[in-house]
Formats: sequence, structure tokens, C-alpha cells
Amino acid sequence: MYSCTCILFYRSVPRAPPQPLILHMKRLGFVGIIIDDRKKCSEPVNSVLSEFAELILARTGLPNAKGNTSVITLVIDASTDELGMLTGRLGNIKGISVRSGLAKITSALG
Repeated sequence: MYSCTCILFYRSVPRAPPQPLILHMKRLGFVGIIIDDRKKCSEPVNSVLSEFAELILARTGLPNAKGNTSVITLVIDASTDELGMLTGRLGNIKGISVRSGLAKITSALG
């Protein structure tokens, strides 16, 4: 019979650095929503906006801006994750175009 001795070498795997707080920091931003057909899209759009009401500081709308196309603009206070969830939900509604942006991070944070 043969005998075998195995020696296992464990290499410590460095942990991923924690995510910077900057990604979770709320910043001022905007969301522009273009609605192709107001009659078909108003209910799902308003439903999504109601779910994210705590992020919305101001909302303006221009119904029937050109033909049956309407425009809504939002001023928000949100993190990048929250903004992504909001715009993702709106973007999944057929007949909706969404664009957004957040203010740059100031150097006062360090």
C-alpha cells in the first residue's frame, strides 16, 4: 500500500474594499420623461412616480406639448442606485423615453 501525505497551502484572498459612501450619497438631479401617448401611459407613469415620491422634490408637466406627446420633468434628491431604479422602471413602460442626470460630487468630501 502506498501512503500519500498532502500538504495544502492556503493563500489569503484579499477582501474587496468596501464600497465608497459616495455611491449611496444622495445628490440633486433631474429626470426628463417624454410620453408618446398620454392616454395609454399616464396611469403606469403616475403609478411609478407615486412609488418613488420620497425622491421627487419638484414635478412639472407639459401635456400635449406637440400632438399627443407630453413631457414631464422631475427634480430629485437621490443616490445613483435610487435614480437607476426609478429610471429603469419608467424606461420599461412602452412609449416612454427617459433621460436623467445627477450633480457632480464636490471636492468638499475629502
